Amino acid sequence: MRASAILLTLLGGQVSAAEPARVVGLIARLGHADFAEREAAAQDLAGVGESALPALRAALKAEDAEVARRAASLVEGITRAAEARRLLAPTAVTLAATGDAPLTLGDVAASLTKASGVEFVVEPAEFGRTPVTSRAAGPLPLWAAVDRVATELDLDWGPRAIANAPADRIAVALVRGRAGKRWPRFTDHAVAVEASVPAATVKLPADSLSVILQTYAEPKLGFQRLDAVVVTKATDARGQELRTLPAVLCPPPAPPSYRGRGGRNFDPVTVTVLVNPVATNFEPTPAQALVRFANPRNGDEAPERLAALEGFLRATVAGPTEEVARVTGFDKKPIAGVVGRGLSLTVDAVPNAGDGTSSLVVTITTTPGEFGFGDRVKGPSAAGSLAVTDAAGEAFAVSVTTTTLRPMPDGRLQERLFLRLQPTDAVSGSPATLTVTGARPKRLDIPFTLRDVPLHPGTATAPPTPPAARP
Repeated sequence: MRASAILLTLLGGQVSAAEPARVVGLIARLGHADFAEREAAAQDLAGVGESALPALRAALKAEDAEVARRAASLVEGITRAAEARRLLAPTAVTLAATGDAPLTLGDVAASLTKASGVEFVVEPAEFGRTPVTSRAAGPLPLWAAVDRVATELDLDWGPRAIANAPADRIAVALVRGRAGKRWPRFTDHAVAVEASVPAATVKLPADSLSVILQTYAEPKLGFQRLDAVVVTKATDARGQELRTLPAVLCPPPAPPSYRGRGGRNFDPVTVTVLVNPVATNFEPTPAQALVRFANPRNGDEAPERLAALEGFLRATVAGPTEEVARVTGFDKKPIAGVVGRGLSLTVDAVPNAGDGTSSLVVTITTTPGEFGFGDRVKGPSAAGSLAVTDAAGEAFAVSVTTTTLRPMPDGRLQERLFLRLQPTDAVSGSPATLTVTGARPKRLDIPFTLRDVPLHPGTATAPPTPPAARP
């Protein structure tokens, strides 16, 4: 049995059509004199989902301001929820063997790696020869399939640290049972959410109870970091609800400072971030959150477990790469310019240098965090990936001779680039088009429901421990 014997497919959802007359009636009720009627109509429209969007978009121009306002809110909410469903659609696998060939743990790990882009590693390596008998009648979400195999073989699985690896590289170790310890996990979509207790060396206030939420995201999401945790239900074994305290998360990165070649230094943009607002030596990774609860202190012992923990994680993920700006007509005055969402761009041509090359001066102003850029233009551009082509679409070889970056009074960043364009064999004529590509980060709400969640009672006397190596 080889890795290809595991059948792979992508899960997809279908949206049912709603009766148009019912949708129109619900929209009319958005302007009802009774507040409860308006609220009920809004909830019903949210339940209809995407099929209500055409009528809701038409209602944006309604004369009744309340109808227009509620329609706008519903359009935004339904669109965001639909996008979240598509982004969270998991890669699905069917655990199936062909013929009489055995299926081994090594085969499963290789197939899951190929399907998802997550690097699954068996530890110790010789354990990969262990037969796997788990089978599925239909496709399973990736993380649910991993959990099924782990349950059969008494495996533990968790993040695996990779030295000097890019931030978006995800690795998971499949480890022979660690004293039978298995943590509660939610695995229904492209992000697995795991609950575990902090180590005994983690220092926490004595009046709190805590649990670590660890996420495992498929690479296709472009997962960047957790931004917030919203708990909608936290109930102990006796049915008592616990009050949620501020969570501890990894702070977002501050905008970088650049030194331009041939330019000058600019002070970095100053961002004030509240780091670890509670007294703790726990340092979460971008994929972790320390969720805290108030200790009831009602004379009884603090609960050791939660019967139920429900809510959602708000995360930043990278959207698909797209063209964010295009400029043409460099030989015309005034200089070419474009203004888009979170970005403005101007370009001015510089006379030929006499050595066969030409130059452009590009000034780009961006809102920090509005774009994510991977491949930069052969130089330290903060503005993203730049391409310059002739009238026929053939690309010049581009290098950056000088870069300067400075913060603007309104919080945006302005970068000025001096680009030197070297013709190639395919290029003919002068530069005609400059294109900027990048990815807009997106906020994604990740729901979870966990049962039998362990809690860590806070203690102010736990000894500090050095930060662990982050995966």
